[in-house]
Amino acid sequence: MKLKWLCPSIIASLMLLTSCMPNVSVEDAAIVQIAGYDFVNEDKIKGTFAVAQYNKSEQKTSATEVNLSTTANTIKNIHAKLQRQSSRPISTGKLTIVLYDKELAKNDMSKFIDSLSRDPRIGRDILLAIVDGNTEKMIKTQYKQNNTTAAYMKGMIEHNMYSNFPNTNLHNFVQAYFGEGVDAFLPYLEKVNSHIKIKGIAFLNDGRLVHSIPYSKSLFFKMMREEVREGMQEMNFQGEGIMMESISSNVDIHIKGNTKNPEFLVKIKVRGIINEISNLASASTPPLVEKMEKDFTKFFEKNCQALIREFQEQNIDPVGFGNALKNRRRNVDMKKWQDQYPEVPIDVKVELEITETGISA
Repeated sequence: MKLKWLCPSIIASLMLLTSCMPNVSVEDAAIVQIAGYDFVNEDKIKGTFAVAQYNKSEQKTSATEVNLSTTANTIKNIHAKLQRQSSRPISTGKLTIVLYDKELAKNDMSKFIDSLSRDPRIGRDILLAIVDGNTEKMIKTQYKQNNTTAAYMKGMIEHNMYSNFPNTNLHNFVQAYFGEGVDAFLPYLEKVNSHIKIKGIAFLNDGRLVHSIPYSKSLFFKMMREEVREGMQEMNFQGEGIMMESISSNVDIHIKGNTKNPEFLVKIKVRGIINEISNLASASTPPLVEKMEKDFTKFFEKNCQALIREFQEQNIDPVGFGNALKNRRRNVDMKKWQDQYPEVPIDVKVELEITETGISA
């Protein structure tokens, strides 16, 4: 008999508890879409929020964007001060992108990363980026776009991730930041007149910005880390610039030797098409296509190898060779690995196929 009344009682209790949950509509909240933090001095940082405010008379697809800025010694104090500036309660549940200026990233980002990774209100798919310049100016600039600044930045980064730029979001960043045998990276942005562009990739070690590479090297880095679906790369061939498009690739890292003397082989399989080569006769003939494949193979191998040497010289491991060693070999001493990493032999082997030329003599 007791069981008969137990289920209805539980259901009724849950309904009462649900009705007590706070329910704030978008019209009554200041929804933060972008947060930017700039270094002021050793004791202070400046925070800037781009806030979307929806009016009841407007459609929920449109919003007024308001920028709020203040200076404080911690992120929590910045949030508290900005709450006092806003006419509506500030909500970070729809945060899209967080920016950090270069000077702040060079000092130490660990406290910002820790705060962000522990916040349950923030989604794991938000984007982080380092700015070469001032994040406040980047956020407050009016860009020639038909959407908000947040949507503009998000679309730009995600569009490039679909091609030459490696996949990045908060989840991936935190996984590398707290992981062993791999260093984290972020998009490196800059404002150029009335638009924003990806300048390159910024690499962090122990929460500090230590190195960066230009966007022109991003495809080589991506090819060594993950699958490529729609990349593109230009190369000089017989005095002409040729563009390989629709590049797809996959990578496999092989380990030889033991934990004391490991050697790595990065095997990359690449497929792509060549659409057009101006002023080059008989471009679609098999011998010339074969020559293109050989030249592109050497081109990719040379650039990937050079990038690995660059990483070893900087003693950073964003590809994750240490992580691969730790997962595939037993009893790896990661402290010793850090000392030996700059001198570890790492070779790159590319297998390349041009699947279509799309050109004729």
